Amino acid sequence: MPSSLNSYELATVKATKSKRVPPKSKWVRIILRATEARDGSFTTVAKTLARRLLDVDPTVRRPASLALTPQVALKALLVTHLVLSRGPATEVFEYLSSSRGPIELKALAERSNTPANVRRYAEYLDERLRMYKRFGHDIIKAKSERAYDGAAARRMATMPIDAGVIDQTEALQVLLAKLTDVMVR
Repeated sequence: MPSSLNSYELATVKATKSKRVPPKSKWVRIILRATEARDGSFTTVAKTLARRLLDVDPTVRRPASLALTPQVALKALLVTHLVLSRGPATEVFEYLSSSRGPIELKALAERSNTPANVRRYAEYLDERLRMYKRFGHDIIKAKSERAYDGAAARRMATMPIDAGVIDQTEALQVLLAKLTDVMVR
């Protein structure tokens, strides 16, 4: 592993190693700390995750220490999911759903050599980011008082039925269908 990696890159690479074990909590904690830092650390994590996600081509020969496998992609998706779920929602979602966000989940899902379970998980996370972009908040966390200091919950409570609540309910159904597809197969 190159010694030029900073601590956030190192934590991201270590959390997404090809070992068949969950990411170690010490690496996940460092990554989550990057989401709260105001010095661009999360950008480093996101770019490293993007490299780990999109460099999963089993036909490319690499030294064993640099081998990127579907296992790496799955762990990178898991770390991305943890960041979305536990990181500061507004900043993380804003960055990842914007055009400058480096993680291209749709591209991973559309690659022909992406394993089905990885593809479905990428589709779920991509859909979640698209819903954020569409509604301006994470519909999964919308009822969580802690996640948004109640702003999203209040917005849901005051939305018109026809334009707001029905649209978000339909979007949530699509998202749950994607999640169910990941879990069932």
